[in-house]
Amino acid sequence: MPMNRPTAAELLRAVRISLEHTDVADSVASGYERRIVVNVLKILEREAILGGPFLLGEQQELSAYLGIEATGPVLNAALCDRIAQGREDLRWKELVALLRRITLGKVAVDNPTFAAYRRITDQPERSGGNS
Repeated sequence: MPMNRPTAAELLRAVRISLEHTDVADSVASGYERRIVVNVLKILEREAILGGPFLLGEQQELSAYLGIEATGPVLNAALCDRIAQGREDLRWKELVALLRRITLGKVAVDNPTFAAYRRITDQPERSGGNS
């Protein structure tokens, strides 16, 4: 189950297309294509390391919150339905805390150098570029 869009397959396809349609030496020399490819590969590396445990934790938290056992997509759909129906209004603080944890977990994979993420998680700013 993909964490976010673009999926790992979509990211890999973008890297492949980039490498197929550009001269690698020119791409590396220009820097722009190289930064894109490196950032995509960093995302895929973090997803390979952190993605599985994150998705399992997200599923467990959603199951506990909703009181049902199901797969991630079913749990997400059930939560969306409950929110749309106004059924979570009395548990709003608990819901916001849950969604905040899930969002921070996704940002840890997608871009842990994001300034707001570092500020929220008290991580020092790192040099070395994006993603």
